[in-house]
This record gives sequence, structure tokens and C-alpha cells, in this order.
Amino acid sequence: MRFRFLPGILAAALVLGLVLAPAASARLEVELDVQKVSEHSVLVTLTWAARIEADRDWEGCELVISFRDLRDREIYRITRTLSLRNGLNEVTGHEICESSVWERTRKFAGKLNCGF
Repeated sequence: MRFRFLPGILAAALVLGLVLAPAASARLEVELDVQKVSEHSVLVTLTWAARIEADRDWEGCELVISFRDLRDREIYRITRTLSLRNGLNEVTGHEICESSVWERTRKFAGKLNCGF
């Protein structure tokens, strides 16, 4: 009597594994380039370019460009929602941030969160 739910739980775990396995095994590589275009006393205008290599199509991905300080803490972020196609995808954009943020930034990190 105690094990009557076991087959249902195992079936649910199998289905969940089949649904999540493609997302877990997907290969997404991000190359990031961020350049200052102009600087004023309070603001910096910058451009960014991301090259993303995907091994399949993705309809809903969030690109996060993180500005990191000396202690590797995030001090600013740029977020964009993207649709990616299989192969190489190139995405560019412009942004304005405070001069103090730009001066404290020591590195940039690009990350993709893809759901479907």
C-alpha cells in the first residue's frame, strides 16, 4: 500500500528529465566587447557587442552584461531579451551609464539565461 504512488512519481521524474535535458545540455558561448564612445563630466556613452554561438534555436534568452568592480561585485548591468538562431548570432547596442560606474568597472561579464 505504501508504494502505490511510486510508479506515478517515477513517471513524472522521467518526463521532467526529458523536458529539462535539452536545456541543460545546450551549448551557448558568449564573447563580449564593451567600448567607451564618449565621456562627459557625469555620463559615459558606450557601445557593446555580443557574439553568441548557439547549438540550437532559442526563442527566449536574456543577455545580461555585468559591470564588475575590483572585488568582482556587480555595480551595473545591461539586460536584453533575445531570440537566437542556431549558429553565430551577433547583437549590438548602445548604453549610457554614470562616469563613476565606468571608472570603478574593472571587467565585464556576459551571461545568457535561456528558458525556451
